[in-house]
Amino acid sequence: MQGCKDARHATRIIHLHPWLSPRPIFQRACNNNWARFYLLFFARQGSGNRAFVHNTDFENNAFAGADNVTGYVDITDSSAQLNQYGFYADGGRVRLYNDRAMFNTNGLAVTGTSSANGAGNMYFAACLLSDNTNSYNIGSGGVLSGSSPGTTMIPPGQGTVGTLSAAQTLQ
Repeated sequence: MQGCKDARHATRIIHLHPWLSPRPIFQRACNNNWARFYLLFFARQGSGNRAFVHNTDFENNAFAGADNVTGYVDITDSSAQLNQYGFYADGGRVRLYNDRAMFNTNGLAVTGTSSANGAGNMYFAACLLSDNTNSYNIGSGGVLSGSSPGTTMIPPGQGTVGTLSAAQTLQ
C-alpha cells in the first residue's frame, strides 16, 4: 500500500475492493492532505466490505482525518488532530476503540439521512475527545453511540451538535 504522508495537493484515497476485504492499515501517518484522507468502499454497507486501521495518525487534513463513505471500518489505537472532522462517518459505519480526537473543529461526526450517502453510524469506547470546538456533531438521523459503562473521556469546554444515541453495553 502506498504511504499517505505529506500529500499536500490531492485527496488521498484507499480503495478497498471486495476481494481485498478485510484490509488492514497499520502504523501510517496521514498528514497534511489538502482535501482529506478517507477510506472509500466500492459497495454499500450490507456488502461486507471491511477495513481495519491500527496505530495511525490523521493530522492536519483540511477536511477529515478519517472519513468512511460506505462500508465498515474499525479504527483502534489511532489519533486525529487539527482537522475539520477528526473521525467522520459519511454514510458508512465506523467503530472506534482507544482512539484520540483532539484540536479538531469536530472530534467525531456522522452524517444525517439527508446526506447523499445516507446516515452515518459511529460507535466508540475508551476514547479521548479533548480540546475540540465540538466534541461531536451528529446529523439528523445519524447514529453516534458510546459504551456502557462509559469509558470515553469528554472533558468540559467543548460544544456538541445533536444528541448521542443510547449507549452500547460492553460484552
